Amino acid sequence: AFAIATALFTFFGLAGFARFGDEVLGNVLKSYSPDDPMIQLSWLFMMISTVFNFPHAFQRMRTSFNALLDKPASWNFMANTVFLLGVSLWMGVAFKDIAVIKMIKGATLGVSIMFIFPALFYLKFNMDGKKFEGVSDEKNAFFKVLCVVMLVTGVVQGALALLVHYKVI
Repeated sequence: AFAIATALFTFFGLAGFARFGDEVLGNVLKSYSPDDPMIQLSWLFMMISTVFNFPHAFQRMRTSFNALLDKPASWNFMANTVFLLGVSLWMGVAFKDIAVIKMIKGATLGVSIMFIFPALFYLKFNMDGKKFEGVSDEKNAFFKVLCVVMLVTGVVQGALALLVHYKVI
């Protein structure tokens, strides 16, 4: 399923780039005329997809939010629901282009998954006094230094990506 989804996303991404070049927007439908009936139908299907997918994604978001607060999944149900819906609504109004959200997600989550989290996991594992079998003290010290390099690299890459996007640098 992931291979098919990746192939489809890649195909449609390349088709959008071939059609619009560097001028393609975060949502390719915004590049077409809003008066075209087929584009209006496409927007309708996007709306239907969002309406039917949002409740499932929102339920997971609310559960994860409560887990971050170290509370049970149904804790403060109504207040959390209203708060998180308000945040979602604000983000939908504040960000006109989904590409901005995806860029921020890539600058923060992408480098976190690739650099920051693995380094933190290894360092935490070693702080608990555990050792991997067959890893000498010299290798372990080298891995710790490598983890610090990975942490610094991830933080710098994420910060640079955000600064470049916001045209600070």
